[in-house]
Amino acid sequence: ALKPGLKVKAVLMDLENEEGLRELSLKRAQMKSAWQEVQEIYEKGVIIPVRIVNLNKGGLIAEVIGLQAFMPLSQLADEHYPKVENGNIQEIVRILQTYRNQEFQVRIIDVDETQNKLIISEKAARQALEKEKAVQHNIGEIVEGKIIETTDFGAFVRLNDGADALIPKSEIDEENTLIMSVGQKIEARIIEVSPDKIVLSLKALKPS
Repeated sequence: ALKPGLKVKAVLMDLENEEGLRELSLKRAQMKSAWQEVQEIYEKGVIIPVRIVNLNKGGLIAEVIGLQAFMPLSQLADEHYPKVENGNIQEIVRILQTYRNQEFQVRIIDVDETQNKLIISEKAARQALEKEKAVQHNIGEIVEGKIIETTDFGAFVRLNDGADALIPKSEIDEENTLIMSVGQKIEARIIEVSPDKIVLSLKALKPS
């Protein structure tokens, strides 16, 4: 694409090379511009889409404006985190392989040009989105969703608008406790809302 008269940005590499000419680098200028742009994205806390291009046993590798970005396993959202018994590395890598070429919504959580370090997080992006969606709900509202995880202390639900919520064990009646399973669609009443969480109740749907 280079041609006479085209204006470009370049970094001065050498005042006088072996041929007696100033030596410039377009690539260095593009990299410099890219680092400045990711720094702005980081400071604004913007959520951006990235495509997974590679992986290693510690996490996933993506590209952000031409720069290589790393997402550690600890920064994956719950549904993407490889839950593997005994931490079998081969099985972890096998699961991570399935994410290659997939698009993830992430936030940049660390930028350091001097160390060529760019860290991204799906978990941070998900938490930010959940806070935005949580404040759109009201106590007493009846919502629908499906169970994405069951635990000893309750069940996590993905609401139809994408927000995550918790039904504590104390808010699940005995009848529903027996049939709660991942993937099950449920209807519940909101009993608590904050920027950090939505708490649901199945008992609150019953006549008092």
